[in-house]
Amino acid sequence: MMQKVYFKNLHSLRFLAALIVLLGHVEQLTEVLGATGKFSTPLYTPVNGEAGVILFFALSGFLITYLLMSEQQLTGTVGIKNFYIRRALRIWPLYFLTIVLAFFVYPFIPAMHMEGYHRALVWHQLPLKLFFYCIFMPNIVMDFLGLIPYASHTWTIGAEEQFYFIWPWLIKKLKNKISVFIGVVVLYVVIYYLFSYFQSHDKYTHVFFLVWGRYPISCMAIGAVYAYMLFTNNDHTTRLKKILFAPWLQWGVLVITVFLLGTKYYFPYFNNEIYAFLLGYQVFNLSANNRPVFSLENRVMNYLGKISYGLYIYHPVAIVCAVRLCIKLQWSSVVVLYALSLVIAVILSAVSYHFFERFFIRKKAAYSVLITGDDAR
Repeated sequence: MMQKVYFKNLHSLRFLAALIVLLGHVEQLTEVLGATGKFSTPLYTPVNGEAGVILFFALSGFLITYLLMSEQQLTGTVGIKNFYIRRALRIWPLYFLTIVLAFFVYPFIPAMHMEGYHRALVWHQLPLKLFFYCIFMPNIVMDFLGLIPYASHTWTIGAEEQFYFIWPWLIKKLKNKISVFIGVVVLYVVIYYLFSYFQSHDKYTHVFFLVWGRYPISCMAIGAVYAYMLFTNNDHTTRLKKILFAPWLQWGVLVITVFLLGTKYYFPYFNNEIYAFLLGYQVFNLSANNRPVFSLENRVMNYLGKISYGLYIYHPVAIVCAVRLCIKLQWSSVVVLYALSLVIAVILSAVSYHFFERFFIRKKAAYSVLITGDDAR
């Protein structure tokens, strides 16, 4: 009998992460389009969009690690080949569609043009750019070959693919997993700050610093630490979970997290890791605690979370469409701009999910030993 794995609130958290990113990019893209002065009140993004990306990474590390450890417990091993097939079926179709649209469709649509990013610039060194996108290294394009409108944000997808390349092997081969997860966090941070210190003295060091900084494996490994604590049942983890599930700690961490996000506070050191620790704690509690102090589990949020990959992928297109529409109809309300950006993103994502992505998602079952997601409820 196949084992069922379902975590409540994870769909909602995915939507929340995508929403934070969307909100963070409205102000940025409106400025790029030269439309900031078209609105009656100054644009102000209420949260730091980067936090949404960190939440994505922590959640991904948590879920993938738990599923891999469950598979290893159930079958005695980790099916590496099937793991890669499942990830390819979920990630690749929409990713490559986005690249095709960004290079060969959007540049020919006048309404999608952004000042300073004309077609000749997008197509400059086109074979090289396409090569790096095809091997899931869009960060190389963004940092060294130039921004590509409607595709540069896929650097996060590339980072996840790079994470998937090594993570199942670590789960499969290594015994003392918690030490490895913590070691990955420490090693990443040490290397990052070591090269950040020396980057200005040597061009090769600077290049490595940029590449390494776009590979946030530390955030995913922090999510993996929470997954290990949930998966493992011994005296130490049981006592630790009792503390982590305590209402007073839940409220304390929640207040701190909301305050930091609302003020867009940036930690001078270990910023991503600190936010991954705080947001990973929310993932841990909302998914595994039987008595969380709040819950996001509802039909609307679950659905929006189910299409959240599309929300993330299409959100730049949605924002540009919303800005153009607001200008054309002379709507000057910032609230309308935010709401319209979200509505368009939801429509695009829903169409993409039901008429494109689901065709590939349904094929994942043939390569799975666990029943996950909605099918496990």
